Amino acid sequence: MIDYGFYGIIAVYFLLLFFWVIVLAAGYRENSHVMNEKYLPRSRYPFRELLGIGLLLLKHARYGRIRDLKRIAQLKGVYGEKWGAFYYQVNMAERLSYGLTLAMLGLLAAPAAGEYLLLVVSPVLGAAGYFLAAGRVTDVIARREEALLKQFPNMVSNLALLINSGMDTFGAWDNVAHSSDGLIYTEMRRTIQDMRTQGSSEIEAYIHFGSRCAVPRITKFVSMMVQNIRKGNENLSEFLAYESAVCWEEKKSRAKIQGEKAGNRLMIPIFMIMIGILVLIIGPLAGSIGF
Repeated sequence: MIDYGFYGIIAVYFLLLFFWVIVLAAGYRENSHVMNEKYLPRSRYPFRELLGIGLLLLKHARYGRIRDLKRIAQLKGVYGEKWGAFYYQVNMAERLSYGLTLAMLGLLAAPAAGEYLLLVVSPVLGAAGYFLAAGRVTDVIARREEALLKQFPNMVSNLALLINSGMDTFGAWDNVAHSSDGLIYTEMRRTIQDMRTQGSSEIEAYIHFGSRCAVPRITKFVSMMVQNIRKGNENLSEFLAYESAVCWEEKKSRAKIQGEKAGNRLMIPIFMIMIGILVLIIGPLAGSIGF
């Protein structure tokens, strides 16, 4: 007996495929100026041609929610002040493009297997594509925050040491900024550049530093430091000494947590090996017993 339901699904699929191809072509044509290695390197965006779908559909989208603005601020720290909003829009386009493409592929599962229940594969694959793409921007931001927090205690300790020895705040900042090549030191050098070439005041430059880092711990530190500077540096030495001690304790706690996470990850392959050993032992044993 012919099941016309599956033919209906296939008809809907090809109709959707037709519109998918049209949107893909139009999106790629409209955004071809960014579909290259300069803006979307193949190493990070292996399926960048698909992004034309999302970029076209989200062309007039506005990202004004608190979560959107927070992500854009964090991405400005990663990609620069002018590119944070662009790469957030690219990530939103990734989510939509990959989600729709995988949902399209999943729609074929039901007629291919002859089982209507497999229609659920389409939304599941679509959701998986969406959330995997969303996780990409989270990973980028998390890696940057981890790098900044890893270097933060050394920076604060060196700053405290120089200011306690009698050096003024700007001189200490300049000295520490050029003492290493880490990410946080690069941001410190940008702060000095803001003061020298952009006309920013010392306090404004420090505030911009905290905004670029976009890490709550560092932002809080900068806020407290600025308050001390505005009060005439009366308690700046004591504040930096206290912050240095706190930072090292936090670094120890993070190292302990990361060690526990690494230990938990090691349990997965060990557990799989144990299952394999049990199968090797129980399999022949069950066969000899006669099951």
